Amino acid sequence: MTKTTKAQRKAIKRFCDRYNDSDSVKSGKLPTMTYRQFRATVTGSFCGTYIMFPWLGMFIGVELDGYAHS
Repeated sequence: MTKTTKAQRKAIKRFCDRYNDSDSVKSGKLPTMTYRQFRATVTGSFCGTYIMFPWLGMFIGVELDGYAHS
């Protein structure tokens, strides 16, 4: 698993919850994921200043301070 800061883990949790509440998951098009399954999709960056993960058709980057952007 990729090493993360506490702020990044909070952001990952928020996106995991939003993923499981999405219409695609509720309709059965996408499977539900636990936090640990979702966190397993996280990859680190080359420079080590942010992490990235796929989320509903796009990639989300999360900075060390928890700021998330696509």
